[in-house]
Amino acid sequence: MTPQVLLQQIKKYPIAVVSTVILLLLLVFIFLRADVAPSLQEVESELRSSLEVINNNERKGRGLEADLVALDELVAKIPDHIFVSSERALNTNFFYGFEDQVNILITEVKPVGTDYPILSKGGPNALSIYSVLVYEVSIQAEFNDFLEFLHLIHSSDRFMRVSSFQVTENRDPSVASQVLGARVRVVVMAEKD
Repeated sequence: MTPQVLLQQIKKYPIAVVSTVILLLLLVFIFLRADVAPSLQEVESELRSSLEVINNNERKGRGLEADLVALDELVAKIPDHIFVSSERALNTNFFYGFEDQVNILITEVKPVGTDYPILSKGGPNALSIYSVLVYEVSIQAEFNDFLEFLHLIHSSDRFMRVSSFQVTENRDPSVASQVLGARVRVVVMAEKD
């Protein structure tokens, strides 16, 4: 085949020739870019995962504004439920108020400090905004009244908890035999010093 015959064939079928050239160019392009396809699939997979996370977060985030308002209202009420460190007499009298609610005799309320390892700095539940006051309350009561006293502390509107207690048999002959002696250690949330 001479160049002139070839040129006549090309002129006779121009669409076939152009299509063949485009096909060859596409094959070369695909061959050269074949290594990009797997990385694009990985990117697509990552983007789809991110989109799914975003959609889940959007669905779960609905109504958060209302929850935040309710939470802010609760946080604003915290000062009503904690002790003021400087008001020692009021804090001590708070415990003596339990004598009016249950049949117990409080013999001593003694502040034993502000150190409570679990809630102190470096502890697992360290308080950053508030502090704690620790009190040791000595009482005399019958067993059921002692349990009622513990329940009153637990259900008090103040943020407090009993961290430990020790119950002893009362050896005082002037006191009835059913009366027990107890020392209760109470941890109370207070404003930061």
